[in-house]
Amino acid sequence: MYDISKIRLCKKSEAYATLGISEGTFRHQISEGLMVPTISLGERSIGVITQEIDLIIKARIAGLSEMQIKDLVKKLIEFRTTLCSEIV
Repeated sequence: MYDISKIRLCKKSEAYATLGISEGTFRHQISEGLMVPTISLGERSIGVITQEIDLIIKARIAGLSEMQIKDLVKKLIEFRTTLCSEIV
């Protein structure tokens, strides 16, 4: 899906600013499966993988339907799982 050697993280606030949406909309999109879930960066910090946000932006630019974006989000989440299985 993306080059794991170049994974970059950003804070949640940077992600929804990049997307041009509010925090509430960001949370709603996560709950609807239209956005990848956040990642814990520590006790009091949450972030997202910037490459995943970029892919979702490209999907929206390309005019993908909500169902197609939900499928993309599922694939991105599955990809995260494969990354973890390689480490453990």
